[in-house]
Amino acid sequence: MKKLLLTFSIVLIVLGFCGCGDGVQENLSDQELTQIAKCLTEKNVKMYGAVWCAHCQKQKKAFGDAFEYINYIECDANTNIDAARECVAAGIDSIPAWDFPDGTRKTGEIAPSELAKLAGC
Repeated sequence: MKKLLLTFSIVLIVLGFCGCGDGVQENLSDQELTQIAKCLTEKNVKMYGAVWCAHCQKQKKAFGDAFEYINYIECDANTNIDAARECVAAGIDSIPAWDFPDGTRKTGEIAPSELAKLAGC
């Protein structure tokens, strides 16, 4: 399993599977971002990412301090092996990835307001 996780991490790095987007910065207040982040967690929405992924960092930055409320799973095996196993089990092959309770998955940078809309917040 460890070899599979290492291979998964290397594949993501080499192939550059960080999702692409047009940017996710919005003019939302800290209170609005916190409300969205908490709602996403209440709706059991999960974000998968990795510390080395620039698009994941931009996605986190879009939420600012409210990101602490996001249900985030780190897919880098060197950072958290147990969480990386969760990424493998979930079939994550592109990050950032957002999983919704209805089974849908969206990848790439997504604006917080769009995530709220998709989750029914």
